[in-house]
Amino acid sequence: MKKEKLPSKVDCLPCLGLVPSTIYENSPLPLIMGLGAYVNATQSPQLAERLMTVQGVRIYMESVSEEFRTTTTHWFARLEINLIATLLEVYLLIENPMVNIQLVHQIALFLSISMQTCDGYLLPRLFDRVIFNKKFFRSEVTDLGNQLQNLQIGQDPNQTVSSSTSTAVYQDGSLTRQKHLNVALDSLEMINLCYKKELGIEGFHLLNPPDALTACLYGTGPALPSDWNFLPIVHLYNIDGKREDATEVTVRCLQWSLILECMRPAFVCCVAHITVTSRFCRLACVLLAGNDLFRDTKTWLDEVLQAILVYQDYLDFDKPVRGLKSFYDFYRQILEQFVAVSYGDPVFGRFVLVPLQQRHNIKLKKLVWCELGAVLRFLSTPVSKVPIEKFLEPCETDPDLLYIYLNSLAQGRVKETFCPVLYRVAVHHVSTYITRYPDLPAARRLAQMVQALGNQELKSLLM
Repeated sequence: MKKEKLPSKVDCLPCLGLVPSTIYENSPLPLIMGLGAYVNATQSPQLAERLMTVQGVRIYMESVSEEFRTTTTHWFARLEINLIATLLEVYLLIENPMVNIQLVHQIALFLSISMQTCDGYLLPRLFDRVIFNKKFFRSEVTDLGNQLQNLQIGQDPNQTVSSSTSTAVYQDGSLTRQKHLNVALDSLEMINLCYKKELGIEGFHLLNPPDALTACLYGTGPALPSDWNFLPIVHLYNIDGKREDATEVTVRCLQWSLILECMRPAFVCCVAHITVTSRFCRLACVLLAGNDLFRDTKTWLDEVLQAILVYQDYLDFDKPVRGLKSFYDFYRQILEQFVAVSYGDPVFGRFVLVPLQQRHNIKLKKLVWCELGAVLRFLSTPVSKVPIEKFLEPCETDPDLLYIYLNSLAQGRVKETFCPVLYRVAVHHVSTYITRYPDLPAARRLAQMVQALGNQELKSLLM
């Protein structure tokens, strides 16, 4: 009796899984790759449109761009990555594409972090024709003012953002944000040149004879890391910003980072899966890349920081950050640099203040209030520039830190005139603790210390 043939496990196209569909008998990948190669060879817009509007192809292209992939660094994935690159080339042949151009741009971004080293020669063309091509932002630019109202502060960075609302970060200064985004979009050509130079892909070319799909001379690792937009900044940090074009490079990187944060948040959060903490730390590298670089790029630095802090509820400085041995040591570097060169710069001060929010580790607060108390004298960032409620709740309950707060207030180490945020923090937590926990020994001791103060104005604030 003839054994019944099992149906294929492949419903449509492969999906970069742990067990790639390419190994199954009825995989459609060879057929689709062949069709794509044929269409690209004929350069036929009509054939290109017919292929890209096939329902299965459309669904597949949507699915591969919607989530982070951890299985793209093996040989079978390389076949599928080449399929996606082929289909992207097919799309570019269409004269009046009906496919969502934001989707196509997101697929190109996905390719930029999935392309394996042996296929790196495809990156310059990908950068030129899609990633840094302003036409892929055209529809968004025309409605940028409205789009800046869409994304809610505190949104879950892991939540998939739909294409209709994936383009905006709301801030009170949305008109300023719109202006900066337009400037950044007008600079895409220069941004492209900068990244190709800094990432070293200008010289990428197809090997002759070409590297076969069955052999990888340079391994199957990704040609670019998922956070390649920050790579030039990290490089400047490693060399202390000692380059004549450091300001130019930093501005271009910040402009592109602003575009990604505001107009491609779904890619940053869900596909590249760069955590909010990682983005904050990489951005903070600008502060440490020389003594004046942060000052020369302050406008763009502030804009990108605001965009990242939309997700500040998901910052977690206790979790490991790739590339950092210890956030505590990194933060100490920031504090020492702040004291040395900032002259109380309010933008630099915002970076210093973020880890001091109540939800973060108390050892970061003690680092500022005890070990590096000189920070207090320069931290002049106004209360209006921070979400002050995040510094006030929940009430501080650590007795040692509360004693430090009170002593700093009594000794005049923090005053509203030169350290407004932390002055308000100290007053609030000491007074709230005394009022809320009057029967605890620490609260009684604090109350006694307040009663012994000679400063009647301060005493009235705390009691």
